[in-house]
Parts: sequence; C-alpha cells; structure tokens
Amino acid sequence: MSTAAIAEIAVDLAANPAVAASAWTSTGLAAWWWPHHPDATYDFEPEVGRTFRLATERGGQAVRGEFLDVSEDFLAFSWVWIDEGEELDGEHVTVAFAPLEGGEATRVTVVQSSTRESVQAASRRWADSIQRLEAVYPG
Repeated sequence: MSTAAIAEIAVDLAANPAVAASAWTSTGLAAWWWPHHPDATYDFEPEVGRTFRLATERGGQAVRGEFLDVSEDFLAFSWVWIDEGEELDGEHVTVAFAPLEGGEATRVTVVQSSTRESVQAASRRWADSIQRLEAVYPG
C-alpha cells in the first residue's frame, strides 16, 4: 500500500482575498486553469456537498470531486485526476486564502494529499497551474 505524502504550493497574488477566491469559480478558472485548451469546461462552484468537474477533451484530462468545506478563506474538496480516461487515486485538496499587506494582497496556499508515487506529478501540475494564476494576478 502507498504511503501518504503532501504536495504544497503557495503564491502571493496582487488581489484582495475576495478577488483571489473568485478565481476559484467556474468563471474565474477559465482565465487561468487551462486557457491553452479552448474546449475546456469548468463546472466549479464552491458549495458544500456540490460536485465539480473540469475537463478538456482535446487535452485528454479532467478532474472531478466534491466540495467538503467552503468558507470565504478556505476550500476543501475531494480530487480525482482523470488522464486519457483513466481515473487516478482519489485525493484531498485544500486551498487557503490569507490576506497580506493590509488586505490588498493574498497568499493562496494549495495542499494536496497524494500517494508517495504521485506526489511529484501532483506538485508539477499545481506548479504549472499556480504559475498561470499568478500571471493573472501578479504579486
């Protein structure tokens, strides 16, 4: 059996926490998650118990899950990565929004539980995604 591991990444954004959190909605994700895939779809509206799905047929990737905890400064959700139709192990993700510089900037911290075998791939995928997020709100 695989041992649990953690992939963690943080970024400082030039946006207040409410704006930073709005980047984690269907409309907000379209600006940075997979902008290089014009067919990407985003069904991601944080509400406890609601399911979500991000997908790109052209890119051969999707993510699905369910929101477990939602507040103005924190999201927690299950996370199943789908690569070329194959579902990988289910994992858990948290996203925290912490105000910086009097509330005009925000530190966004993403933590994903992962298997030891997949933590490098998870870290790489999050680094790529967060780099695109940072380009929208440079800190």
